[in-house]
Order: sequence, then structure tokens, then C-alpha cells
Amino acid sequence: MRIRIEKLAIAAVAALFAAQIFLLLQNAGFEPSDDQNTYLNYAKYAMDSGEWYPSEINAKDSFLFAPGYVNMLLLHRRIFGTFGGFGWVNLLMSAGILASVFFVAKKFFGRTAAACSALLYAAAYSNWFLPVGYFSELPFAFSMSAAMALAVLPKSKWANFALAGVILALGNWIRPLAAAYFMGIALYAALERKHAFARVAALCISAAATAAAIGLASKSSCGIFVFQSSTSGLNLAGSANKFANGLVGFGFERDDFYKEKIPAGFGDLNFAQKDALLRNIAAEWIAENPVKYLSQLPLKAAVLFGFDTWSERFKRGGGLSSIREKILSDKAFAVKYCAGLFIKSLPYYAALALFALYLCKNLKAPPSARNALAAAPVLAAALTLPFMVTDRYHYPMMPVVWIYAGAALAGLLRSGENRAPEILPAKPLGGRNGSASEAPSKIS
Repeated sequence: MRIRIEKLAIAAVAALFAAQIFLLLQNAGFEPSDDQNTYLNYAKYAMDSGEWYPSEINAKDSFLFAPGYVNMLLLHRRIFGTFGGFGWVNLLMSAGILASVFFVAKKFFGRTAAACSALLYAAAYSNWFLPVGYFSELPFAFSMSAAMALAVLPKSKWANFALAGVILALGNWIRPLAAAYFMGIALYAALERKHAFARVAALCISAAATAAAIGLASKSSCGIFVFQSSTSGLNLAGSANKFANGLVGFGFERDDFYKEKIPAGFGDLNFAQKDALLRNIAAEWIAENPVKYLSQLPLKAAVLFGFDTWSERFKRGGGLSSIREKILSDKAFAVKYCAGLFIKSLPYYAALALFALYLCKNLKAPPSARNALAAAPVLAAALTLPFMVTDRYHYPMMPVVWIYAGAALAGLLRSGENRAPEILPAKPLGGRNGSASEAPSKIS
């Protein structure tokens, strides 16, 4: 079975990278949509000013947005003179995620499970278009996957955990969800017991030192000590107003509750002050409207885990918002469109179901080190759902999902093989009469 699964996984991975290269070439020079344009514009402004992001000119921006990713784009522009070609960097990061997932799955569960994880990765529709767009989910998932792989390296007493802490802090400079992976890796080190104190200490110290270095560098460039995005206030307010339904929207700007509490000089505040003020007002709104706020959770969860087609919407005008009115007015179109999204997402649903199966079968047992990382996507979901959501926000959780889903799939394949008939039909031996037969043989 292992050889068959490995061959299938190799074929699937080869097909995936062939598709990614084809799509990169086919969509060269596309016009980016939504958040992608925001990242690129911030990088352009920093390039024109000769600064890194954020600088003094960004101090009074509305928010600080994925600064680690903006600086990645800026570095590429300074080296190559263009943002074009960044898709090849994305391709390398996509390969890095796959390599990390395979390595961790093999370390924990063996080659068959690792091959199953690779197969699930290759089958995921979002991975086909992953290198094409300018989405921060890819470099974040790459950094988190690399940190996990470093943490499970054998032999090292603490050095690999120190390096993992650095990478976690750099990933946190892209998206604050790094906290979920930090806790999962720390739990892994603690449950593994060997050198636990040294490893957890190295992880914490290196992550804190790197975050502090980033914060000090930001303070010197823009006057504000900051080591991660400052968007929590905006994202919470987007989900905490009378117009909110849990999805991305900024109805709070029309809500009288906010109009009364936002001071006249709001525009003169720096981005950190704006973020803190919006976060405090949103918390007050939630305290007064807990039922309205909590009632959004079912829709949030449905959208967060609903479809896995977000990466194909990289072109301007290709987002769901561009066809929202048609979906609402044309039921036949809506059914056909959603059916297409559902079919594309089937490999993703399979991975989620297998991950849930693994959790159901293994978390009843005493906690073990190899199950510790499974906490990361659960924590990431818990950190995501309080804010407004969209479907691509589930991708940072997926590297861990593929690891444990691969283990569950390998277990199902083994159990199916074990249920197969163990006795082969009798075959005649060398005698002319054929009266004797071979001893029973097991199917391998």
C-alpha cells in the first residue's frame, strides 16, 4: 500500500506544480484585487520615499497592515526593480509548505501518512492558484510551517526551538495568528519532556527578542513601538455594529454608536491610537449587544470554513462582491455558482473531515507530544471568529490540518487493507495431479 500511495502522491504533487507554473505564466501582469492592491500600494509608497514600512509618513494611517508582507514585496521591488516575478517566490514558498508538512507528518506518523498529507495538499483547490496572487496567507503559512518543521527536528537540545521562535516572530509581523502556532509548538516541547525547559525557554526568549527588535526598528522609523499589524480594532468594529453580519464590512462608520464616541480629532491620531480606540468602542458595543454579536457566529463559521476557492479570485473584479447583486437577484445563477464552489472545495472538505476524525480518535487518550500541534488550528479559529471574517482566513490553519488528516487517511487505508481477505485462492504445486496447495498468504 505504501508504495502505491507514494507513487500517487508524487504524481499529484507533480501535477500541482505543473498547474501552478502554467497559471503563473498565463496570468502574468494581472491587475490585483482588494487587499492585494493595498499591500502593493504601501510597498510603492515606501519605495518612493526610500523607507521601509512603516515609516514616519505612515504614522497617521488608518491602520498598520501586514507590515512583514509589505516589506517582503518592497525587498523584491528593490532587488528586481518590479513587483513582477514575485509569483516565483510564492512558488518556492508553496513548495516549502509542502516540504514542511511532509517532514512533520513523516516524523510523527511515518511515510504512508506523509504521502497522504502530500496528496491532500496537492488536491486542495486553493493551492493550485496559490502562487499567482499577492496574498499574505501564503508567506504566513510558509513561516508557520517552517517553524513547526524546525521544532520537530531531532537531536538538537534547544537551538532549533530558538530558530523557530525567530521565524514565529517574523510570521507574527505578517499576521498575529502566529500566537496559535507559538502555543502549539510550546505545548509540543513541554509534552515531549526531553529538554522541555530549555526548549520552551529558547522558543520564548528568541520570539520575544525578535519581536522586540522589530518593535524598536519600527519605533525608530515611525515613532511607534509595534511588532504586528494594528488592525484588530478595525476588524472587531467591523463585526460589532448594528449593520454587521460577521462578514467583511465597515458599517460601523454609519453607526451612531461609533459616531458619538469617535472624537473630532480622530484623523490626527496615529494608527496605534486609532486601533486602540476602535477596539475599546467595539468592546463597549459588544457589552451592550451580546446577543446580536454572538448571533453572527454561525454565519462566520460557515464562511470561514465554507469554501476553499479564495485564491482563484486574484484579479480585480473577480471577487464575490462583484457578483453579490446577481447572486441575490438570480436564484438559478446562485445555485449554479455555489455548486461550482462546492465541487472545487471537495478535497478541502475531505481534509477537514479527516482532521476531525483524527481528533475524535486520539484526543481521548492522554496528551502526547505528537498531538500537541493539532491545537494550533483550533486556537487559530478561536482567535479569528471574534472578528469579521472571509473564506481565505482559514488557510493559515491548513498546514496542521493536512498533517493530521494525512495520518487519519493512512489509518483508514490500513484498516481497509486489514479487512481484506487474508487467504489467497489455493494454487497447485509442482505435482502433476495438483493435489497439494500453498500455505495461506497475507495480502501486503
